[in-house]
Amino acid sequence: MTGIAGYGVYMPRFRIQTKLMRKAWPLTAGAPGVVEKSVASVDEDCLTMGLEASLNALKHAGIEASSIGAVYFGTISGPYADGSLAMLLAEVLGISSDVIITDFGGSTRAGSRAFLDCVDLVSTGRVQYGLVVGADCQIGAVGDSLELTYGAGAAAYILGGEDVVAEMGEMNSYSSAFVTSWRGNGETEVRRYDDARLLRDVGPGVHMGKAIMGLLAKTGQKPDAFSQLALYQPDGKSALGLAKSMKFNPEAMTHSNFAPTIGDTGSSSPLISLACALERAEPGEKILVASYGSGTGSDAFIVTVGEGIDRKRGDAVSVNAYLDPDNKEYIDYVQYEKIRGRLKMDLMPETMTSFGASPPMLRDGKYIVGLTALKCKTCGSINFPARNICIEKECRSREFEEVPLPRQGVIETFYHQYVVYTSPEEGPFPMCVARVSGREGEYGGKITAMMIDSPMEDVKIGANVALVFRRHGAEQGLVKYGYKFKLVKE
Repeated sequence: MTGIAGYGVYMPRFRIQTKLMRKAWPLTAGAPGVVEKSVASVDEDCLTMGLEASLNALKHAGIEASSIGAVYFGTISGPYADGSLAMLLAEVLGISSDVIITDFGGSTRAGSRAFLDCVDLVSTGRVQYGLVVGADCQIGAVGDSLELTYGAGAAAYILGGEDVVAEMGEMNSYSSAFVTSWRGNGETEVRRYDDARLLRDVGPGVHMGKAIMGLLAKTGQKPDAFSQLALYQPDGKSALGLAKSMKFNPEAMTHSNFAPTIGDTGSSSPLISLACALERAEPGEKILVASYGSGTGSDAFIVTVGEGIDRKRGDAVSVNAYLDPDNKEYIDYVQYEKIRGRLKMDLMPETMTSFGASPPMLRDGKYIVGLTALKCKTCGSINFPARNICIEKECRSREFEEVPLPRQGVIETFYHQYVVYTSPEEGPFPMCVARVSGREGEYGGKITAMMIDSPMEDVKIGANVALVFRRHGAEQGLVKYGYKFKLVKE
């Protein structure tokens, strides 16, 4: 029987209290039941959170990453529109390159779809263990109620056929194309219908309710058969209301309703809720799990707790550890908007950004742009760029005179540049190191620069080149200028 061999969660350390956000936007509809929410730091995203949860899950399962035969990753707030987080996760964990790698997206139903599809794969016997990750850190518009509810978190599960802590049971889905929230192509913030009646009639609760009713009808079970519920939680009260309306045990969400202190964690929400339930579950108890995704519908499935649950308790970081006040750091609304990148200032240009606009140009402009070199008064070596001490090994003099650096030279070495960062040119193009001054054997007078108007096949060691003054792109409206090389025909 396929089941859960191990599980783990991750929640960021940063928290923000919703009352601070309400203070900034008093007319915001608010976030029912959400007292505070988790906030991903500037260096955290779905991949980093998913990795932490996966490490916890592997530790809880007591297996090595090399045993994983499939990696399924569900998220709708990854850093890439075109790119595999599942593949990156597998590489970071050291999972074999010949495993099954699959990414799930499209809605917050992605976490449950990844989970159930991996269950099906493991059930076939094609892989011994599968790793499933759900992670999200969605962003709501400034002042919108979604800004108050969207939290950040991840959950990971190791699914296998032996040494499990819980067994998988029946599942049922209810699909619907009706959209209650969405994010347009190229946008970072989630939009929504600002209509409470609409959400009540066709929102998450309705979809999850239909998926759950279908599951109960399929299995012939009643709500009182389930000791705990693990539901998608768009806020701190909706899931509780659904459980009450469907006549589930009043205590069914005592341990699994985590949204009041974390918020809506999207694709990971029902999976984190399931982890909360498993931490307090006893062997033989049944847990009903339900997810929701705007524009896709809901999944519902049954998990039966096994005897192995007690044996593996304490083998990984618990959910409660992430909820512990000692593991939280509270931030204010200004810090929150800075982290989200919506409250920012224009930085000063890079130190060598633009001729005439950067402070270092006042000191070094005649060397950098004017091509002035320093000739050692002791040995005659040309020192360029400007230095405080002659770099001739046997000289080390500090006495110089300024001389013009010739604009022509000879290539000493070259290479082909394929990656272009700030230049308007397209790769590939040649880069060369050329000696532009001094007799043979002299030390100094070497310059490394991009080559332009120079066919790559004509660039050779010993070829003559000349320095030309050109643009190097622009930054914050300031044009970057500098020198480049071009071949000189003999």
